Amino acid sequence: MTEAARQDAESGAAAPPPAPPRQDEYPPGALIAIVDDRAIGDAAMAAARDLSASPPYVIEAGQILELREARDEDQGPLRRLYLALGSLVSDQRAFEDRYVEEARLGHHMIVASAADDAQADRVWGALKASGAHTGLWMTGTTHRDML
Repeated sequence: MTEAARQDAESGAAAPPPAPPRQDEYPPGALIAIVDDRAIGDAAMAAARDLSASPPYVIEAGQILELREARDEDQGPLRRLYLALGSLVSDQRAFEDRYVEEARLGHHMIVASAADDAQADRVWGALKASGAHTGLWMTGTTHRDML
C-alpha cells in the first residue's frame, strides 16, 4: 500500500471512482454521445438515467485525451502495426479518432447503455433532446450511428 493510500484509508477518504474503460474496450451495448459542455452533459445524463441499462456517466474532454495518450504510450510498435492493419477491415479506429477529435474541441463524452434497438432509440432520444450529438451504439458485433 502506498503512503498516500494508507493516509486515505486512515482518514476515511472515499476511494476514487474506477477509471472508465479505454476507448477500444467499451462493452457491447455501450451508447456513446458527445456534449459540448458539462452542463449539457449533466442534463443529458439525468434525462437518460431511468432509460439506460446502466447508469450513464461522463468522461471529460481532458480525460479522453489523457486516456488516448496513455494508450499510445503503452503500445509497442507491433501493437501499433496490428491496430493499423486492423483499421483496414474495421471502423473502430475511425470511430475512436472521431471522439478524440471532439475531445480536442473541448467536448465531453457521455456513456450510457442499451440492451436492444428499442432501448437504444429511447436512450438516444433522451440524450439528443438534452443537447447531445454524435451518437454511437455498440451492439457487440456492429456499430450504429445514432442520428
